[in-house]
Amino acid sequence: MEVFTEKVLLLEVLNTVCDKLNIQSSALVFLNRSYSDSDIQTLYSFFAEIEIKKEPIKVDRIVSKIQQINPKTSDQAALETIRELKAAFKDEKRFPWLIKQIDD
Repeated sequence: MEVFTEKVLLLEVLNTVCDKLNIQSSALVFLNRSYSDSDIQTLYSFFAEIEIKKEPIKVDRIVSKIQQINPKTSDQAALETIRELKAAFKDEKRFPWLIKQIDD
């Protein structure tokens, strides 16, 4: 990523504001990780299906889904994404069933 592009600068400001205000945002997670609109829709649909069906799920399956969406994602990056999304979803009060399934 280039140093002084408009996108990088906007993300820096958003990250700083959210950090100072202790805001966790799933939207910011997706922006920071450069997910496309389609990627976000696919992942949200995946999470919503698990939530609606109250389907048991393991972190490994979420890692696999993230890597299916973006094959260049390492296991470590996928796990970090899951950690960030979990914190954001807790703050946003989204996907409570999913959060319980992946609690540490």
